[in-house]
Amino acid sequence: MSILDLGREYICLFFIHSNENEVTVFLGEKELFSAGIGMSRTAIGLYSPEIDKKLLEFSLKEEDNPIRKSSKAIFDEVALPMIANIYSDYKSYQQIVESLLKEGVLYLNHDFSEHIKEYVIEKDDVEVNMQVIGNKLIGDARIGNFWMRLKIDPLTINLDRFVEQLNKDCGHNEAAIILTCDEKYEIQITFPKEKMKLTLSE
Repeated sequence: MSILDLGREYICLFFIHSNENEVTVFLGEKELFSAGIGMSRTAIGLYSPEIDKKLLEFSLKEEDNPIRKSSKAIFDEVALPMIANIYSDYKSYQQIVESLLKEGVLYLNHDFSEHIKEYVIEKDDVEVNMQVIGNKLIGDARIGNFWMRLKIDPLTINLDRFVEQLNKDCGHNEAAIILTCDEKYEIQITFPKEKMKLTLSE
């Protein structure tokens, strides 16, 4: 589909290209942004990177304070506020992952296995904005020029721990976006926590 934008001094021709899983908008030959439309559901919670947990456990090995060494204390120190998109089929998941990698803003940090990888991203290339209204969460995540819609309705978990961790100064002060399918395919994207915003409304 093409859209003609008539201005006083110039004419802009936008092209919208869509398939069953992605919509891309072009201005001339320049890609402005793309958005995934694969079937998924959104989840919110806390994510504990296994590597950070093991490193903290190792660094505390000689500590005499048993409270600092407790599993809960370690989890509280390394847990990241997390938004997850859980895909219902592998094809949708794979197409979204390929579109994200095509953006060129994800840098491989840990290659855990053939199907589980962690990426990091510069803070200017990511933004997550969410709003909780009553019992519903809505928002979006931007990764490069790729947008993902976030929606949880109804919101069935307690937000207290997520909000506490989001506002707390701890560990690496990072947040995470997780993309997953069939509990064996997973992409983890970690980024500075300041780029994840949550607004609570009445």
